[in-house]
Amino acid sequence: MVTENSNNYSLKNQKKDFVSEFCLFNSHEKNLSDMTVRNYRNDLMLFERYTNSIPIDIEKISNLQIRQYISKLVEEKYSRKSIHRKITAIKNFFDFLLNHKIINQNPAELIIRPKQNYSLPNVISFEDIEKLLDTPDISKPLGIRDKTIMELIYGSGIRLSELINLTINDIDIKNRNGIVKGKGEKYRAIFFGEIACKWLNIYINKIRIKLDKKNTQEALWLNRSGTKLSKRSVQHIIKRNVIKAKLDPSIHTHSLRHSYATHMLDGGADLRYLQELLGHESPNTTQVYTHISKQKSREVYLASHPRAKKI
Repeated sequence: MVTENSNNYSLKNQKKDFVSEFCLFNSHEKNLSDMTVRNYRNDLMLFERYTNSIPIDIEKISNLQIRQYISKLVEEKYSRKSIHRKITAIKNFFDFLLNHKIINQNPAELIIRPKQNYSLPNVISFEDIEKLLDTPDISKPLGIRDKTIMELIYGSGIRLSELINLTINDIDIKNRNGIVKGKGEKYRAIFFGEIACKWLNIYINKIRIKLDKKNTQEALWLNRSGTKLSKRSVQHIIKRNVIKAKLDPSIHTHSLRHSYATHMLDGGADLRYLQELLGHESPNTTQVYTHISKQKSREVYLASHPRAKKI
């Protein structure tokens, strides 16, 4: 909850772009991720277009008008997940205005979020994982880099945003671990096995040293020009190798993290430790992977047990 004296914002009696102020607050004061702030902005811009069409100032809208807006989203066939997120953005936005005394009460306080229909994460089979990891052309320097990236994501469960922000000093090859800055600016340890360690050693000592021609870069992952690799470039690397391996085209960068988590559970990992390894604040976020493991166990049972097969 925002307190009146917890920041440097002064919104009272000023004609402000409240949505932008709210996004700045979440970025600078609450340290929310760029993606979360961007989603908040997009959701609130859509809401603001609706208030302009009524028309009414966004800070003067009523509970009834918010409900009418939600009904409009349902009519336009937005998913439950999308509506849930939009309501969350609206609730937090009005909390922000309330705590800065722009409004006297939160008109969205009693709005109930719809239950979400959670979809199971896209998990790659172990056989397809091996096929994907063996796809890059390791006779070429950038092929070695690409293989190392995929080995580290699958080997440690690291997020894409954490991966691209790694520096050369964040990785301890000798002890096969590293330090990453996760969501909410929180640091945590990652661990990787012998195979990822082997390729990191090759990449850092034989490839990266050549890419960093001026020896000025701290970033671990570099492009052919010797500058930091972007998030979009990593996504393109994964997609290119998925297509080359002739795998399911819906496989993306995060699928490697999902597969890491699911394969860890299948191997007997404790859910509480997996939560810490993945950097999840809530055990409910990690819980989704138990559903995948149960689903796989059911498939194995139905395919293997003689009395489970259909007559």
